[in-house]
Amino acid sequence: MRIRILASLVVLTVVAQVPALHPGAESVVAETVHASEVVHAGLATPVVPVPAAAPVVPVGPASRVQIGQPSVYLAFVGDTGTGNDRQRRVRDQLVRVSRAVPLQSVFLLGDNLYNSGESKHIMPRFVTMYEELMATGTVFHAGLGNHDVKKCKGAGFVPVPRDHSAYRPAADCWVAEQLARPEFGYPNGYRYYSIASGGTVPLVEVFVLDSNTLSAVQGVAGGPDGSQLDWLRGALSRSTAVWKIVAIHHPIYSPRSDRFLWAGRGADDEMRDLLEPIFVDRVDVVFQGHNHMYARLEPRNGVRYFVAGGGGQKPYKFRPDAMTIARSDGGKFNHFVVVRVTDEVFEYCVIDDSGATRDGGWFRHGDAVDTGFTEGSCPSLEAPSDES
Repeated sequence: MRIRILASLVVLTVVAQVPALHPGAESVVAETVHASEVVHAGLATPVVPVPAAAPVVPVGPASRVQIGQPSVYLAFVGDTGTGNDRQRRVRDQLVRVSRAVPLQSVFLLGDNLYNSGESKHIMPRFVTMYEELMATGTVFHAGLGNHDVKKCKGAGFVPVPRDHSAYRPAADCWVAEQLARPEFGYPNGYRYYSIASGGTVPLVEVFVLDSNTLSAVQGVAGGPDGSQLDWLRGALSRSTAVWKIVAIHHPIYSPRSDRFLWAGRGADDEMRDLLEPIFVDRVDVVFQGHNHMYARLEPRNGVRYFVAGGGGQKPYKFRPDAMTIARSDGGKFNHFVVVRVTDEVFEYCVIDDSGATRDGGWFRHGDAVDTGFTEGSCPSLEAPSDES
Protein backbone atom coordinates (compact mmCIF):
# COMPACT_ATOMS: atom_id res chain seq x y z
CA MET A 1 0.00 0.00 0.00
CA ARG A 2 1.34 3.46 -0.77
CA ILE A 3 0.10 7.02 -1.20
CA ARG A 4 0.38 8.71 -4.55
CA ILE A 5 -0.76 11.99 -6.07
CA LEU A 6 -3.84 11.79 -8.27
CA ALA A 7 -3.19 11.46 -11.96
CA SER A 8 -5.92 12.29 -14.44
CA LEU A 9 -6.94 8.64 -14.73
CA VAL A 10 -7.47 8.40 -10.98
CA VAL A 11 -9.60 11.56 -11.00
CA LEU A 12 -12.00 9.81 -13.37
CA THR A 13 -12.21 6.89 -10.97
CA VAL A 14 -12.98 9.18 -8.02
CA VAL A 15 -15.71 11.03 -9.90
CA ALA A 16 -18.08 8.11 -9.78
CA GLN A 17 -17.61 7.73 -6.04
CA VAL A 18 -17.96 11.32 -4.84
CA PRO A 19 -21.77 11.69 -4.78
CA ALA A 20 -21.97 8.96 -2.15
CA LEU A 21 -19.43 10.82 0.00
CA HIS A 22 -20.93 14.22 -0.68
CA PRO A 23 -24.72 13.86 -0.50
CA GLY A 24 -25.73 17.44 0.29
CA ALA A 25 -28.99 18.31 1.94
CA GLU A 26 -31.74 20.51 0.57
CA SER A 27 -31.97 22.66 3.69
CA VAL A 28 -29.34 25.31 4.37
CA VAL A 29 -30.12 24.92 8.07
CA ALA A 30 -28.69 21.45 8.42
CA GLU A 31 -26.52 20.51 5.47
CA THR A 32 -24.65 17.28 6.11
CA VAL A 33 -21.65 17.08 3.82
CA HIS A 34 -18.91 15.75 6.07
CA ALA A 35 -19.31 18.98 8.00
CA SER A 36 -22.35 20.76 9.34
CA GLU A 37 -23.61 24.08 8.05
CA VAL A 38 -25.91 26.23 10.11
CA VAL A 39 -27.38 29.61 9.29
CA HIS A 40 -26.89 32.26 11.93
CA ALA A 41 -29.70 34.77 11.67
CA GLY A 42 -28.29 37.06 14.31
CA LEU A 43 -28.64 34.60 17.21
CA ALA A 44 -26.26 31.90 18.37
CA THR A 45 -27.33 28.58 16.82
CA PRO A 46 -26.06 25.15 17.85
CA VAL A 47 -24.17 23.28 15.16
CA VAL A 48 -24.95 19.60 14.64
CA PRO A 49 -21.77 17.49 14.49
CA VAL A 50 -21.40 15.13 11.52
CA PRO A 51 -18.60 12.89 10.24
CA ALA A 52 -15.37 14.53 9.13
CA ALA A 53 -14.50 15.17 5.50
CA ALA A 54 -12.23 12.92 3.52
CA PRO A 55 -8.53 13.67 4.22
CA VAL A 56 -6.03 14.89 1.67
CA VAL A 57 -2.37 14.15 1.13
CA PRO A 58 -0.17 16.77 2.79
CA VAL A 59 2.54 18.08 0.49
CA GLY A 60 5.34 20.36 1.62
CA PRO A 61 6.73 21.05 5.10
CA ALA A 62 6.07 18.42 7.74
CA SER A 63 4.62 21.12 9.99
CA ARG A 64 1.54 21.24 7.81
CA VAL A 65 -1.68 19.32 8.42
CA GLN A 66 -1.58 15.58 9.05
CA ILE A 67 -3.66 13.04 7.11
CA GLY A 68 -7.04 12.34 8.71
CA GLN A 69 -7.82 15.78 10.12
CA PRO A 70 -11.43 16.94 9.62
CA SER A 71 -11.66 19.53 6.86
CA VAL A 72 -14.17 21.67 5.00
CA TYR A 73 -13.94 22.63 1.32
CA LEU A 74 -15.48 25.89 0.06
CA ALA A 75 -15.20 27.95 -3.13
CA PHE A 76 -15.47 31.69 -3.71
CA VAL A 77 -16.21 33.32 -7.06
CA GLY A 78 -17.49 36.72 -8.10
CA ASP A 79 -19.04 38.48 -11.07
CA THR A 80 -20.35 35.32 -12.65
CA GLY A 81 -23.74 36.07 -14.14
CA THR A 82 -23.05 36.71 -17.80
CA GLY A 83 -24.42 33.50 -19.30
CA ASN A 84 -21.42 33.43 -21.64
CA ASP A 85 -18.67 30.93 -22.40
CA ARG A 86 -16.38 32.42 -19.75
CA GLN A 87 -18.92 31.66 -17.07
CA ARG A 88 -19.45 28.17 -18.48
CA ARG A 89 -15.73 27.38 -18.48
CA VAL A 90 -15.36 28.48 -14.86
CA ARG A 91 -18.48 26.47 -14.04
CA ASP A 92 -16.98 23.38 -15.64
CA GLN A 93 -13.91 23.63 -13.42
CA LEU A 94 -16.08 24.00 -10.34
CA VAL A 95 -17.86 20.79 -11.34
CA ARG A 96 -14.51 19.07 -11.76
CA VAL A 97 -13.42 20.13 -8.28
CA SER A 98 -16.73 19.10 -6.71
CA ARG A 99 -16.26 15.59 -8.12
CA ALA A 100 -12.69 15.33 -6.85
CA VAL A 101 -13.26 16.56 -3.29
CA PRO A 102 -16.38 17.11 -1.12
CA LEU A 103 -16.95 20.75 -2.08
CA GLN A 104 -19.57 21.80 0.42
CA SER A 105 -20.53 25.30 -0.71
CA VAL A 106 -19.85 27.90 -3.38
CA PHE A 107 -20.11 31.51 -2.20
CA LEU A 108 -21.04 33.99 -4.92
CA LEU A 109 -19.43 37.40 -4.40
CA GLY A 110 -22.12 39.39 -6.22
CA ASP A 111 -23.05 40.43 -9.74
CA ASN A 112 -24.74 37.09 -10.05
CA LEU A 113 -27.16 38.31 -12.77
CA TYR A 114 -25.96 40.81 -15.34
CA ASN A 115 -26.83 43.39 -16.29
CA SER A 116 -29.41 44.54 -13.74
CA GLY A 117 -30.45 41.46 -11.76
CA GLU A 118 -33.36 40.70 -14.11
CA SER A 119 -35.49 37.80 -12.90
CA LYS A 120 -35.63 36.38 -16.44
CA HIS A 121 -31.93 35.51 -16.08
CA ILE A 122 -32.28 33.49 -12.87
CA MET A 123 -32.88 30.22 -14.70
CA PRO A 124 -30.41 30.39 -17.63
CA ARG A 125 -27.59 32.24 -15.88
CA PHE A 126 -27.82 30.56 -12.51
CA VAL A 127 -30.13 27.60 -11.92
CA THR A 128 -29.61 25.84 -15.26
CA MET A 129 -26.02 27.05 -15.49
CA TYR A 130 -25.05 25.32 -12.24
CA GLU A 131 -27.48 22.40 -12.14
CA GLU A 132 -24.72 19.84 -12.73
CA LEU A 133 -22.69 21.32 -9.89
CA MET A 134 -25.70 21.30 -7.57
CA ALA A 135 -26.32 17.68 -8.50
CA THR A 136 -22.98 16.73 -6.93
CA GLY A 137 -24.28 17.98 -3.57
CA THR A 138 -22.61 21.38 -3.59
CA VAL A 139 -24.88 24.24 -2.51
CA PHE A 140 -24.70 27.96 -3.23
CA HIS A 141 -24.81 30.97 -0.94
CA ALA A 142 -24.89 34.34 -2.67
CA GLY A 143 -24.26 37.96 -1.85
CA LEU A 144 -25.71 40.88 -3.76
CA GLY A 145 -23.55 42.92 -6.13
CA ASN A 146 -24.23 46.32 -7.66
CA HIS A 147 -25.49 44.78 -10.91
CA ASP A 148 -27.96 42.61 -9.00
CA VAL A 149 -29.63 45.79 -7.69
CA LYS A 150 -28.55 48.17 -10.46
CA LYS A 151 -31.97 49.75 -11.01
CA CYS A 152 -33.13 49.51 -7.39
CA LYS A 153 -33.44 52.47 -5.05
CA GLY A 154 -33.20 52.47 -1.31
CA ALA A 155 -36.55 52.42 0.45
CA GLY A 156 -35.38 55.03 2.93
CA PHE A 157 -36.27 53.08 6.06
CA VAL A 158 -34.23 53.67 9.21
CA PRO A 159 -33.04 51.24 10.38
CA VAL A 160 -32.48 49.60 7.01
CA PRO A 161 -34.45 46.31 6.85
CA ARG A 162 -32.54 43.07 6.53
CA ASP A 163 -34.72 41.67 3.73
CA HIS A 164 -35.75 42.89 0.26
CA SER A 165 -37.74 45.78 1.74
CA ALA A 166 -34.45 47.66 2.07
CA TYR A 167 -35.04 48.38 -1.62
CA ARG A 168 -38.02 50.29 -2.99
CA PRO A 169 -40.47 48.07 -4.94
CA ALA A 170 -40.29 48.77 -8.66
CA ALA A 171 -40.92 46.99 -11.93
CA ASP A 172 -37.20 47.06 -12.75
CA CYS A 173 -35.93 45.99 -9.31
CA TRP A 174 -35.81 42.21 -8.95
CA VAL A 175 -34.05 41.87 -5.62
CA ALA A 176 -37.10 40.26 -3.96
CA GLU A 177 -37.10 37.48 -6.56
CA GLN A 178 -33.39 36.86 -6.05
CA LEU A 179 -33.61 36.69 -2.26
CA ALA A 180 -36.59 34.35 -2.45
CA ARG A 181 -34.96 31.89 -4.85
CA PRO A 182 -33.83 28.91 -2.71
CA GLU A 183 -30.95 27.95 -5.01
CA PHE A 184 -29.23 31.26 -4.25
CA GLY A 185 -29.05 30.25 -0.59
CA TYR A 186 -30.21 33.50 1.05
CA PRO A 187 -31.50 32.10 4.38
CA ASN A 188 -34.90 33.52 5.32
CA GLY A 189 -34.54 35.94 2.41
CA TYR A 190 -31.88 37.89 4.32
CA ARG A 191 -29.44 40.14 2.44
CA TYR A 192 -26.68 39.38 4.94
CA TYR A 193 -26.15 36.26 7.01
CA SER A 194 -23.54 33.73 8.12
CA ILE A 195 -22.96 30.04 7.45
CA ALA A 196 -21.04 27.91 9.96
CA SER A 197 -19.55 24.56 8.98
CA GLY A 198 -17.52 21.80 10.47
CA GLY A 199 -18.62 20.43 13.83
CA THR A 200 -19.78 21.34 17.33
CA VAL A 201 -17.05 23.97 17.32
CA PRO A 202 -17.25 25.03 13.65
CA LEU A 203 -14.11 24.87 11.57
CA VAL A 204 -15.23 27.87 9.55
CA GLU A 205 -17.94 30.51 9.46
CA VAL A 206 -18.58 32.70 6.41
CA PHE A 207 -20.22 36.10 6.90
CA VAL A 208 -21.95 37.24 3.71
CA LEU A 209 -22.60 41.00 3.45
CA ASP A 210 -24.66 43.30 1.23
CA SER A 211 -22.18 46.05 0.43
CA ASN A 212 -24.72 47.98 -1.66
CA THR A 213 -26.20 49.52 1.49
CA LEU A 214 -22.98 50.11 3.38
CA SER A 215 -21.67 53.35 1.92
CA ALA A 216 -22.93 56.44 0.20
CA VAL A 217 -20.47 55.75 -2.61
CA GLN A 218 -22.53 52.73 -3.64
CA GLY A 219 -25.61 54.79 -3.01
CA VAL A 220 -28.48 52.30 -2.85
CA ALA A 221 -29.60 53.11 0.68
CA GLY A 222 -27.59 56.27 1.18
CA GLY A 223 -25.36 54.37 3.63
CA PRO A 224 -24.24 53.39 6.04
CA ASP A 225 -26.50 50.48 6.92
CA GLY A 226 -26.07 50.63 10.69
CA SER A 227 -28.19 47.57 11.34
CA GLN A 228 -25.95 45.43 9.13
CA LEU A 229 -22.83 46.74 10.87
CA ASP A 230 -24.34 46.03 14.29
CA TRP A 231 -25.28 42.52 13.17
CA LEU A 232 -21.76 41.89 11.90
CA ARG A 233 -20.14 43.00 15.16
CA GLY A 234 -22.47 40.79 17.17
CA ALA A 235 -22.21 37.76 14.88
CA LEU A 236 -18.42 37.89 14.86
CA SER A 237 -18.30 38.26 18.64
CA ARG A 238 -20.58 35.25 19.13
CA SER A 239 -18.83 33.04 16.60
CA THR A 240 -16.77 30.16 17.97
CA ALA A 241 -15.47 29.12 14.53
CA VAL A 242 -11.78 28.37 14.12
CA TRP A 243 -11.69 30.43 10.90
CA LYS A 244 -13.84 33.46 10.10
CA ILE A 245 -14.28 34.59 6.49
CA VAL A 246 -16.13 37.60 5.07
CA ALA A 247 -17.64 37.46 1.57
CA ILE A 248 -18.45 40.87 0.09
CA HIS A 249 -18.89 42.36 -3.36
CA HIS A 250 -17.25 45.80 -3.20
CA PRO A 251 -13.60 45.56 -2.13
CA ILE A 252 -12.18 47.59 0.72
CA TYR A 253 -8.65 46.63 -0.34
CA SER A 254 -7.84 46.09 -4.00
CA PRO A 255 -5.29 47.16 -6.58
CA ARG A 256 -6.55 49.49 -9.25
CA SER A 257 -7.35 48.08 -12.64
CA ASP A 258 -5.66 49.09 -15.86
CA ARG A 259 -9.02 49.60 -17.49
CA PHE A 260 -11.01 52.59 -16.29
CA LEU A 261 -9.07 55.42 -17.92
CA TRP A 262 -6.77 57.37 -15.59
CA ALA A 263 -8.65 56.72 -12.38
CA GLY A 264 -8.65 52.95 -12.43
CA ARG A 265 -11.11 50.92 -10.41
CA GLY A 266 -9.94 50.06 -6.95
CA ALA A 267 -11.32 49.96 -3.41
CA ASP A 268 -14.11 51.75 -1.57
CA ASP A 269 -12.34 53.93 1.00
CA GLU A 270 -15.54 54.92 2.81
CA MET A 271 -16.54 51.31 3.25
CA ARG A 272 -13.03 50.49 4.47
CA ASP A 273 -13.41 53.05 7.25
CA LEU A 274 -16.62 51.32 8.33
CA LEU A 275 -15.54 47.69 8.05
CA GLU A 276 -11.84 47.44 8.78
CA PRO A 277 -12.19 48.29 12.50
CA ILE A 278 -14.74 45.46 12.74
CA PHE A 279 -12.53 43.00 10.85
CA VAL A 280 -9.32 43.54 12.82
CA ASP A 281 -8.79 40.84 15.48
CA ARG A 282 -12.05 39.14 14.43
CA VAL A 283 -11.75 38.12 10.75
CA ASP A 284 -9.09 35.94 9.12
CA VAL A 285 -9.84 36.28 5.39
CA VAL A 286 -11.96 38.57 3.19
CA PHE A 287 -13.03 37.49 -0.31
CA GLN A 288 -14.14 40.38 -2.57
CA GLY A 289 -15.54 40.71 -6.07
CA HIS A 290 -16.49 43.69 -8.28
CA ASN A 291 -13.07 44.06 -9.93
CA HIS A 292 -12.73 41.53 -12.74
CA MET A 293 -9.29 40.25 -11.82
CA TYR A 294 -7.50 38.00 -9.37
CA ALA A 295 -5.42 39.69 -6.69
CA ARG A 296 -3.99 38.62 -3.36
CA LEU A 297 -2.89 41.37 -1.04
CA GLU A 298 -0.30 41.45 1.69
CA PRO A 299 -1.97 40.84 5.08
CA ARG A 300 -3.39 44.04 6.52
CA ASN A 301 -3.61 44.23 10.32
CA GLY A 302 -3.69 40.43 10.43
CA VAL A 303 -6.43 40.06 7.78
CA ARG A 304 -5.87 38.52 4.35
CA TYR A 305 -7.72 40.07 1.39
CA PHE A 306 -8.42 38.47 -1.98
CA VAL A 307 -10.10 39.93 -5.07
CA ALA A 308 -11.83 37.13 -6.98
CA GLY A 309 -14.03 38.84 -9.55
CA GLY A 310 -13.20 36.60 -12.50
CA GLY A 311 -16.21 34.30 -12.62
CA GLY A 312 -17.69 35.32 -15.96
CA GLN A 313 -16.79 38.80 -17.16
CA LYS A 314 -13.87 39.61 -19.42
CA PRO A 315 -10.95 40.05 -17.01
CA TYR A 316 -8.48 42.92 -16.89
CA LYS A 317 -5.07 43.44 -15.30
CA PHE A 318 -4.34 45.25 -12.07
CA ARG A 319 -1.79 48.01 -11.70
CA PRO A 320 1.12 46.90 -9.50
CA ASP A 321 1.31 48.48 -6.06
CA ALA A 322 3.07 47.90 -2.77
CA MET A 323 0.08 46.18 -1.14
CA THR A 324 -0.59 43.57 -3.84
CA ILE A 325 1.37 40.38 -4.43
CA ALA A 326 3.06 40.93 -7.80
CA ARG A 327 1.97 38.74 -10.72
CA SER A 328 3.41 38.60 -14.24
CA ASP A 329 -0.12 38.04 -15.62
CA GLY A 330 -1.58 40.97 -13.69
CA GLY A 331 -4.43 38.78 -12.48
CA LYS A 332 -6.05 38.87 -15.90
CA PHE A 333 -7.79 35.49 -16.10
CA ASN A 334 -11.15 33.96 -15.25
CA HIS A 335 -11.05 31.94 -12.07
CA PHE A 336 -12.42 30.92 -8.68
CA VAL A 337 -10.73 30.27 -5.33
CA VAL A 338 -11.12 26.91 -3.62
CA VAL A 339 -10.41 26.78 0.11
CA ARG A 340 -9.70 23.88 2.46
CA VAL A 341 -9.68 24.53 6.20
CA THR A 342 -8.76 22.35 9.15
CA ASP A 343 -8.40 23.33 12.77
CA GLU A 344 -4.72 24.04 12.07
CA VAL A 345 -4.34 25.50 8.59
CA PHE A 346 -6.11 27.57 5.94
CA GLU A 347 -5.28 26.45 2.39
CA TYR A 348 -6.28 28.16 -0.86
CA CYS A 349 -5.85 27.48 -4.56
CA VAL A 350 -6.82 29.71 -7.47
CA ILE A 351 -8.13 27.67 -10.40
CA ASP A 352 -8.51 29.25 -13.83
CA ASP A 353 -11.06 28.41 -16.51
CA SER A 354 -8.76 25.81 -18.07
CA GLY A 355 -8.26 23.98 -14.78
CA ALA A 356 -4.73 25.27 -14.16
CA THR A 357 -3.69 26.32 -10.65
CA ARG A 358 -2.56 29.96 -10.86
CA ASP A 359 -1.83 30.63 -7.19
CA GLY A 360 -1.94 28.71 -3.94
CA GLY A 361 -0.64 28.51 -0.42
CA TRP A 362 -1.44 28.05 3.24
CA PHE A 363 -1.05 29.72 6.60
CA ARG A 364 -1.77 29.20 10.26
CA HIS A 365 -3.17 31.61 12.79
CA GLY A 366 -0.50 34.16 13.62
CA ASP A 367 1.59 33.63 10.48
CA ALA A 368 2.88 36.92 9.13
CA VAL A 369 3.22 35.56 5.59
CA ASP A 370 1.81 32.66 3.60
CA THR A 371 3.71 29.54 2.59
CA GLY A 372 3.24 28.99 -1.12
CA PHE A 373 2.51 25.71 -2.81
CA THR A 374 4.80 24.52 -5.57
CA GLU A 375 3.97 26.55 -8.67
CA GLY A 376 1.09 25.01 -10.59
CA SER A 377 0.15 22.53 -7.87
CA CYS A 378 -2.81 22.36 -5.50
CA PRO A 379 -2.25 19.77 -2.76
CA SER A 380 -5.64 20.73 -1.32
CA LEU A 381 -7.32 18.98 -4.26
CA GLU A 382 -5.23 15.82 -4.07
CA ALA A 383 -6.61 12.83 -2.24
CA PRO A 384 -5.08 9.66 -0.85
CA SER A 385 -5.16 6.61 -3.09
CA ASP A 386 -4.22 3.03 -2.23
CA GLU A 387 -2.39 0.90 -4.74
CA SER A 388 -1.64 -2.77 -4.23
